[in-house]
Amino acid sequence: MSEGEYREALAFIEGTKSVMAEAEAALGEEVAREAAEARRDDLGLRLDMLRRLMTAAAQRDRIGARGLVTPERERARDVIERAGAIEDPLQDLWTAWSRKARGLPARAFTEHTR
Repeated sequence: MSEGEYREALAFIEGTKSVMAEAEAALGEEVAREAAEARRDDLGLRLDMLRRLMTAAAQRDRIGARGLVTPERERARDVIERAGAIEDPLQDLWTAWSRKARGLPARAFTEHTR
């Protein structure tokens, strides 16, 4: 993973963390169904992009994997670790907002998963 790709990946992960914090804080608020659907869709898109990022980083880590850990592989492994740390809480938030978008009570799943 190049230095530029690494910086972009870290920026995406940090941006996703901010979006997650906002989404979690807003879970208890009353919102219109359309707003809940929009938030759910945004979280779902971020979850998909996060998983694609982890897959791409894993492929980069495997390239030239003959025991030598290059800086490119170290960066890929760091991205996998950071993205993996937020994947489950992001999935939980998506689930909560999906419930809210259907008019069901949204449960704060993320508190017990951290």
